[in-house]
Amino acid sequence: MGQFSWLDCVTGKPILDGVAKTSYVLVPREFGGGHIEEDCYDGYGNFGGYDIYDLVAYWNKDYLLGREFGSVPKLEDYAGLWSYEIEDLKDKGYSDAEIAELDNQARQKYYQAAVGRKDASTQRMLDFSRGKYTDAQMRRKYGNDFKREIGIDIACYDEDNFSLKYPIKITYDPNVTYEECKPSKSDPNQGWGEAEPGDWFYGITGYIPSGASKLNKREVKSIINKVFSGGIEGSPDLSIRNAVEDREWSDDPDLPDDWFAVTLYLTLSDKDDGEYYMRRLFEAFGDAGYSSVDIYWEEND
Repeated sequence: MGQFSWLDCVTGKPILDGVAKTSYVLVPREFGGGHIEEDCYDGYGNFGGYDIYDLVAYWNKDYLLGREFGSVPKLEDYAGLWSYEIEDLKDKGYSDAEIAELDNQARQKYYQAAVGRKDASTQRMLDFSRGKYTDAQMRRKYGNDFKREIGIDIACYDEDNFSLKYPIKITYDPNVTYEECKPSKSDPNQGWGEAEPGDWFYGITGYIPSGASKLNKREVKSIINKVFSGGIEGSPDLSIRNAVEDREWSDDPDLPDDWFAVTLYLTLSDKDDGEYYMRRLFEAFGDAGYSSVDIYWEEND
């Protein structure tokens, strides 16, 4: 995961990364109450020597059985070969049937990997919530970060975090209690604040049926990772901001009532780099079945 943050559960303002400003993770009364103080949030979930995802997993351990977090992978939701890979195969003389078979193999690969990750995370959560193993045994079986990974599974997305008995609540106000505050929403700018003057600002927006919202909110990250990970040669430094908003967020009168918007932002120092990545993203979102995709760029004043 890159840097990430939340909105203040009192004011709705962002908890900023790398800024010397004291923030407070509110602690439920059942776990001692009060708050955990952090003088300068690092952007990686660490507050006062605690990992917030470790905390949320621990707080909710007894309330996870029978719960479903995340989505069940479906083959039709996974793309196969990239468009440029298909064109390369055509140039090499592959037939349409051969390309279709390779495309299906790639699709199956991504799908099976997703199924494996889902099964493993579900089993890990069950073993934890049932108390089947000690923490030391869980670390041996699932790795040292098992509790953090469970916390991410159950609280990374707002709809999951809000559904917990003890969701994440963070604020700059030291005088409030856990019980009087609503859960913190995730910060769409990931704690980075606004883009710096002179940077190039890029955005991509796509519209998706809301019936598939829970799945596609997660698929957005998969698409982004497929474009930006894996060592693209000459990759510039990126600030990637991604958010998925409900229908009510958009003031677009042409947006159907049963669809919602997905928006990805990039801030780059070089316009040509941005246009290259925008082309790659446009292709990736299209291959994944996102329609009405709009790409734009503008220089931040």
